[in-house]
Amino acid sequence: MKELVHYEFHGMDPSEWTENFLNEEIQPLLAWAPRRSTLRLKVERHHSGSFEGKLIIYSEGTAFVVEAQDEDDILNLCMTLKKRMKTKLQKWKSTHHHHPISRAG
Repeated sequence: MKELVHYEFHGMDPSEWTENFLNEEIQPLLAWAPRRSTLRLKVERHHSGSFEGKLIIYSEGTAFVVEAQDEDDILNLCMTLKKRMKTKLQKWKSTHHHHPISRAG
């Protein structure tokens, strides 16, 4: 089975606790996404100590992308990304709920 969740870290090595936090907080977003979606979280820690993150959910034919920055806390960064992605997915669901994908040209 293909891995549905990918984490990518630059400039840091997350603790096991941080990875568990991400699994509990970020992974459930897939339940909101279109079927057969995959999730990728990219986090970069800059030399200044600030964090920059991008959360992407790939679905057939589309990608949902959110970005955020935080001065010093990866957990706050991830919660901001989660909130933004949930809002984006809720918006998508409200326009696609119980409707087949349009094939109009």
